[in-house]
Order: sequence, then structure tokens, then C-alpha cells
Amino acid sequence: APAASGRVTAVATGADAYAWFPADSVGAPGHLAVRIGASKTSDKLYAVNAARRIADPVVRVPDRFDAWQQHRPPKTIPSAVQPHADIVLSRGQYRSLSNLTHVASLGLPYYLGADNYGVGGFTAWTEPLGKHSIAFLFGASARNFVDKSSFQLVYVNNQFSPQIQAVIERLPDIVRPYGNDLLRESVVKVGLNARWPLTLTTAPYLNSSISLRARFLAVDPINAEDFSDGRVPKPEAGNQLDARVSWTIQRQRPYRYNVVHPLDGLGLRLRVMGALRSVENPKGFLRLSTAAYGIVPVIGRSRLYAYGNVKYQRGETLPQNFLGLSRYDEFQIAAPNLIDISFSDLDRVRGFRQFAIGRSVWFGSLEYRVPLTRSLRTRILGLVSLGATSVAVFADGALLYPEYALRNPDQRLGVGVELKNAVTIYDYLTIMHAVGVAQPAEHLGSSDHEIYYRIRAAVAF
Repeated sequence: APAASGRVTAVATGADAYAWFPADSVGAPGHLAVRIGASKTSDKLYAVNAARRIADPVVRVPDRFDAWQQHRPPKTIPSAVQPHADIVLSRGQYRSLSNLTHVASLGLPYYLGADNYGVGGFTAWTEPLGKHSIAFLFGASARNFVDKSSFQLVYVNNQFSPQIQAVIERLPDIVRPYGNDLLRESVVKVGLNARWPLTLTTAPYLNSSISLRARFLAVDPINAEDFSDGRVPKPEAGNQLDARVSWTIQRQRPYRYNVVHPLDGLGLRLRVMGALRSVENPKGFLRLSTAAYGIVPVIGRSRLYAYGNVKYQRGETLPQNFLGLSRYDEFQIAAPNLIDISFSDLDRVRGFRQFAIGRSVWFGSLEYRVPLTRSLRTRILGLVSLGATSVAVFADGALLYPEYALRNPDQRLGVGVELKNAVTIYDYLTIMHAVGVAQPAEHLGSSDHEIYYRIRAAVAF
């Protein structure tokens, strides 16, 4: 009869079988020679009795440990629920536009002078599925309603591909930095933006898109005569029809404090913008720009943030919309796909208070950011709350070329420290504001410094 076969099991650390010693004539049982690795440096050899058997224990789990498997809710929801005739009012296709829902509204009085005061605020509406969104910002002047009132109407449509955003804006008296002074302008703008998302890869948290912006812009400087000294180009009234194409790719993981201290991120943006002036002044320009940023972990939750961009322009813009370096931080507010207020696209080297005009700008910024606290636990008037805070040591640098040929640049390098904080308005809009101290690197340690305040996004785009 053939010999019975068996299987060696219950070897905790694993074993290698080397030899089999069968039973002998005097009754000694068969043995299996096995080697077991006792450690990384030594092995052990054992002779295992082939007749040895280990009984499998019977494991019984007490009822109190597995009783949960028998528990059932007192009532269950059936897989098919029949409609209740008493609560069904009507049947039909869902109409997204008729289901716009109020999100938030706020109105406050304002005073900009004896001839301009009134009530300003905003209201925002959206459809539950996100197909339509409307935002309306306004300033109704009580003194001169027709000439001084302002508004911005933004409509976003996500029902089609691409996403479409329409903007109509009238700002009769806005103020922005220009040279060493402030420029007052009356601006009327009608714009249409379209955005196509791209699927380049299946990598998580990676977003890429192509966007197109076309707009008509009518500008009329109010205090143009204040800039007749020749230190900056005298502002001019005019119309501009422009178009801009952008490609953006960005990777950033979701994080509660991304507004003030993102933990990671990479981004690249390429832009081409062309414009034509009015028939009376048919000048135009072409502007190319590229920008990139990256966030690198250092120690713990501290991060090294790097940002850089290059801009190059051919042709002539409106004088007040020059390409160069600003003396002040430009006023910018942006809520994704809803609100976009930006008066120019200028960079500033912190620590310098001199503007510069040129044909090409090469700008870079390096910051070492350290989070301080997740919340200041401060609320002002029940409307404004101060949240996460971080501190940054930074260096800004720029090369500005005054002519088309890249020669004889104006060089700037500024260093400083900045305290960043997330401020939430009315529990809906969260932005980053900061206060800092900066000075030119060549004057490091001297009394030549500036204290500034700015409102900016934590990342450039």
C-alpha cells in the first residue's frame, strides 16, 4: 500500500526542510530535519517527529462579544418607497434657473466725502446643483445717485461646457495707486469669461484648465491733471477691446488653512493677451506672461514658498496701465468663479516705494513660512473673525528692462518679515491679510524700512 502523506503546519517563523529520516526497524518514528532562522546572524536545526500532532483548539466566543451581529434597528427603510399622494404637489422636469437660492447679503453705510455717501453691500444667490450663481455688489450714492453710484453684476453658468461667466461693471470713481499718488478713474466694463477644464492625468488634486476672457473697457481719468509733471505718463481717457487666453495647471491638496498657510502646492500659468484701442487711437499691444509657484516642506508644518513670473510686452497700452513695478500693493479681491476685482497686474518688491516702467519684468519671491496659531479667537462686531495666523521671512527680487532689448535692467532686492492672518467676513468670505516690515537688502540693518499692509491670496493663482 502506498505510504500515507501528511502536511507540516503550525510553523510560526517558517522553516526549510533539509532531509527526511524514515522509521527504522527497532520502532523509532520518522523525523523531518528542518532549519529555522532564529535571527539575522544564526540558524537552528531541529528534528521534528513526523508522528507529532497538535489538536486544533475549539474557540468559543462569549455571546456578549458577538451579540451585536444579531442586533437590528427597530424599523428599516424599504428599498422601494411609494410616493405619498398627499405631499406630491406636481410632477415635471427640474428647472435649475427657477430654483435660485439666497446665500448671503450684507449692506452697510459708507462715506467717501461730502459729495459721495450712501449704502453699499452685496447679495449672492446660487442654485442647489451649482448650475447658476449670481453675485451683485453695489454702492448707492444718496448725494448723487446717477453719477456716483457703482455696481458689479456677475453671473456664472455651469450648465454647459465650458463654464461661462459674464461681468457687467460700473465704477464711477475708483481710486488706485499710480506713481507716487492716487489715480481716480471712472470705469465701465463688460466682459465674458469661458473656462474649459482639462483632464491631463488621473493624479489626485491636479487641476488644469484653459480660459478665455474677452471684454470691453471704457476708462476716463478724473484727476489726470494731477500727473502733468512728467514723472509718470499722464493718464488718458479711452476705450479698449482686449482678449486673453490662459492655460493653468495646479496641484494642491485640500486643507482647512489653505487660505493663509497651504501645506503643499505646485502651479504653472501661461498667458497671452492682445488689445486694440478705439478707432480714434488705433494703437494696441501684445503681452506675454508666465508664472509658477511651488511649496516645499521644511520642518514640521513650516514651508518654503517660491513664486516667479516673467512678463513681456510689445505695443502701447493706455498710459496708466503700464507694465512695470508698483509702488504700492495692488488692490485685489477674488472669490473663485464669482467675484473678481483687480485694477492692474503689477508686481511690487517689498521694501521699495519707487515705481518703474518698462517693457519686460522678471520677478521672484521666496518665503519661509511658519504657522503660529489656528485661530486668534477674536470676533469684531459679530461680523469679522480672525482665524489662522502664520509668520514669514521673505526676499523679493526683480529685474525690469526699460526697452525691448533685454539690456541695462533696473535691479531690486527687498527682504523682510510678514505676519499673515485669515479674516472671515460674515462667515462666508475668507481672505488673507498681512502686515509686514521690509527694506532693500543693500540697506539691511539701517533705518530705511517700510511698514505695510496688504490683502493677497496665499498663493499667486
